[in-house]
Amino acid sequence: MIKIINSINKLPSELIDIIMNYYWMDVYKNTINTIDSTIYDFNKMKDFIIKFIINDSGRVYTNYHLHYYFKKYNKKLNEIIKDKGKLLLLKRITMLKIDFNNLEKISVYNQIDYKIRLFAILSISMSNIQRYVLYSNFKKFKL
Repeated sequence: MIKIINSINKLPSELIDIIMNYYWMDVYKNTINTIDSTIYDFNKMKDFIIKFIINDSGRVYTNYHLHYYFKKYNKKLNEIIKDKGKLLLLKRITMLKIDFNNLEKISVYNQIDYKIRLFAILSISMSNIQRYVLYSNFKKFKL
């Protein structure tokens, strides 16, 4: 290993920069892919919430064909919340002020089925004046 470092140090600085860029790019590629996939997943959730929940808030409970996505996105949010880095990224992107670690203490959210609870909370927080309609529709779920 030391021989490699010594031989690299004998190279011109332009070549050392190129080699080090490739090295560090490979080291941080996994982190960058994780950030990109988290942002991509959240953008899909956000578009889904705007299109099918906020724009059609009266039919949240009756759109049975969308319930699969409610559970799918809730599962994805559970994965994000368990990873502190992803959670901080989500809070930074969405400007959410929800403390997901202490949701059990808030009894209002306990009335929503746990299979869609996180997704419902995100949807309610993203909606503005429709939050009470969304809350009552999400309370009706018994999956």
